[in-house]
Amino acid sequence: MSADLAVDNKTGDGSVYASNDNVVQPWWVLDLGQNKRIHLVNILPRQHAHAYRFHDIEIRVGWYNETSGNFSSYQLFSTYKGPYVPSQKNLFCRRAEGVVGRFLSIQRVTTEPHHLQLEEVMVYVVPV
Repeated sequence: MSADLAVDNKTGDGSVYASNDNVVQPWWVLDLGQNKRIHLVNILPRQHAHAYRFHDIEIRVGWYNETSGNFSSYQLFSTYKGPYVPSQKNLFCRRAEGVVGRFLSIQRVTTEPHHLQLEEVMVYVVPV
């Protein structure tokens, strides 16, 4: 499914990004267009029976578009151990001092070949 579905401001209508089948350490990347200072990432995982698969998540921020799935050169913004329960609704990951970069990655860092499913992602930034 299209990565844009995670940033279309739609929830509850089936507009969900889902990674491909059988991908180990699935990921999603957002290009902010230019370097920004990121202070808050608000994630709404897919709200359905398999929401428990949203766990062991790393959110990272980088300066260039990484397409291999190896985000170790990106700065760690936040982690989420999980497992996620739909009653939690949105997950808020904050960094008071912010992290500067152009690209934001969300990746499940386990060896289970389950989808990464994002209903909506909102990133709060200030220009640098």
